[in-house]
Amino acid sequence: MVVRHGILRTAGFVLAAAVLMAVSACAGKYRPDEPAPPATPFAPKPADAAVKVVDYGFTSIPLGGDEWALSYGIVLENVSATAAAVLTRVEVTATTSSGEQIAGTLVFSDQRYLPPGATTGVGRTVPAADLGLDELPADLSLKVGTRDWWPPENDTWDVPALTTSDVVLTRGGDGGDDVGFTGTVDGGGPKTIGSMSALFRDDAGRIIGGAYCPDVEGGLGLTSGPLSMRLEWGAPEDTARTEVFLNAYF
Repeated sequence: MVVRHGILRTAGFVLAAAVLMAVSACAGKYRPDEPAPPATPFAPKPADAAVKVVDYGFTSIPLGGDEWALSYGIVLENVSATAAAVLTRVEVTATTSSGEQIAGTLVFSDQRYLPPGATTGVGRTVPAADLGLDELPADLSLKVGTRDWWPPENDTWDVPALTTSDVVLTRGGDGGDDVGFTGTVDGGGPKTIGSMSALFRDDAGRIIGGAYCPDVEGGLGLTSGPLSMRLEWGAPEDTARTEVFLNAYF
């Protein structure tokens, strides 16, 4: 298994969850943006408004025969001290060592809400055949853009604080791996968890991949309880630590 950790090559662009879930399969397709909640964003955006990539990594996961999947994980940070980032998208493009795009390999990850100064993780595992990849790319080009910047406190909407703990990766053989954890929701409306991502790290702490669940079944009105996400294509072989990040639905 080859693990890639490239030097950050990023650019910006502009963009115009007490019911408990048992298991959610995590091979969902990308889902387009939904309309933003009815609040008034900053206009113009604050001078310090930016979401940056602070770490990332990727590797391949064997799927049997000659088939394999690209697994990547990314850590994002909202560097603004005053504004919450709403509907942030990361455009992930496989590239050559010189940064040239490999045709047909675009994938996307969405982060709906990121408070001022907060960090989060996004990840995904995608079969190489779906991306048109013949081999593991030399690097990934990452472009980050945020649609709106909002005051973190207002009278129109209430975004819950979502945290996870007691994360355990269980290998499941041919049936896929499972990530079990405790999810906690503080505040927010009746719809709280919209999606979740996992990041996988090796024993040196390096990111070696990730996974994404676009729909969390039973994630409505959750206050605290056990959750599990099924990894259809498994976690990277060298995974030593798993982190889970919940994405608010509001």
